[in-house]
Amino acid sequence: LSFDPMLRWGMNGKPWSFIFWWRYKIVNNEKFKLSLGAHPSVVFRDVAGFNSGVSQNFTIAQRYFAWEVAPSYFVNKKLGFAISSLRAIGLTKDLVRSTKFWAFRSIMPAIPLGKQYNLSFVPQVFYLKMDKTDGFYANSTIGISKKKFPISLSSIMSKKIKSDIAGKDFLWNLQLNYNINNRYFKIR
Repeated sequence: LSFDPMLRWGMNGKPWSFIFWWRYKIVNNEKFKLSLGAHPSVVFRDVAGFNSGVSQNFTIAQRYFAWEVAPSYFVNKKLGFAISSLRAIGLTKDLVRSTKFWAFRSIMPAIPLGKQYNLSFVPQVFYLKMDKTDGFYANSTIGISKKKFPISLSSIMSKKIKSDIAGKDFLWNLQLNYNINNRYFKIR
């Protein structure tokens, strides 16, 4: 059982989302892994409103609950494939009430860059359905890490293939990641 919080902010300091993943690894061997996960989350959104007759922007919180099934198969230590299925329910009335997500990805977790650094590359195609709108997308996560160092740098780039969901055709971000601890303890 693991707890994987994801706390995201924009470069302007405004919060984007707080996601509190709980995941249970049903099967966790070298070749095949299967995990089930669930999380409550809060997504922040700016809305225009009035305060004492003055127009202002307010940040509101939208609540979700989601669960996932994620099997993966590793051909070897340098190549794997995974399928993900996620379902989310909006708990706040003014947002998307039903989200479905299916993805197929290949995983290249540790491409050596010399003796001290690794590159990770995870290309993915996915289908997203939000209430009555849907679309197909491609994205890729690329990361660089130093061995035995808790901080890494990564980026996610997403491209719309065909979709009627509102949003930009291309999105990207830059992430600074901190791995709190790589050691796991069994609770008896």
